[in-house]
Amino acid sequence: NSAVGVILNSLLLHLIKRFSRKDLGAYKTLLTAFSGFDIFLCFAHWLISPRAIVFDTTFSIVAHSFWEHEQITLVFVSIFTVPFGIMNINFLSRFWAIRNPKMLLIFTNKYFKLVLFLYAFSAYWAWHLLSWWDATGESDEVGIVIAREIYREKYNLTIMDGWLLMDHWRDGQFNFRAAVLFAAVDSIMIVSF
Repeated sequence: NSAVGVILNSLLLHLIKRFSRKDLGAYKTLLTAFSGFDIFLCFAHWLISPRAIVFDTTFSIVAHSFWEHEQITLVFVSIFTVPFGIMNINFLSRFWAIRNPKMLLIFTNKYFKLVLFLYAFSAYWAWHLLSWWDATGESDEVGIVIAREIYREKYNLTIMDGWLLMDHWRDGQFNFRAAVLFAAVDSIMIVSF
């Protein structure tokens, strides 16, 4: 998937550069940002090689890469929020192109570009910090034992560190941190959509 993604997005970048009309302006830049970031995501996926499992009310993901570390997993999970920001900027551009084309001139303002960049970047950091906050909470020892066994069975991996384990409800016990994380992450996605 990563190789195909890099090839297709590289082709798309070539087509954007070579054949798109000059009057596309900011929209051409937005298409380039989409394709360029998708290439970055393909390389990140290839390099980090994530493995995910779901069991009962628990979700876990681990970076199966050169170095098992929680921060690598947090970065990997968080970078997937950036396309939501780019998508929203795309729809804002499309909306203004239809409703009020004069508003498209604001995309040439360097301060507005900075605001748009900070918008996408803040989505990344919100997701990263929320995931870190959940990961630094009290360990779910039962979930860890179950997850290690599932990783061993499903992927033939012995995982010791570097994962995210989120369970908002285990054995009738409510986990506040995981519930807040799930609510926040779902909110980011729902607002984006």
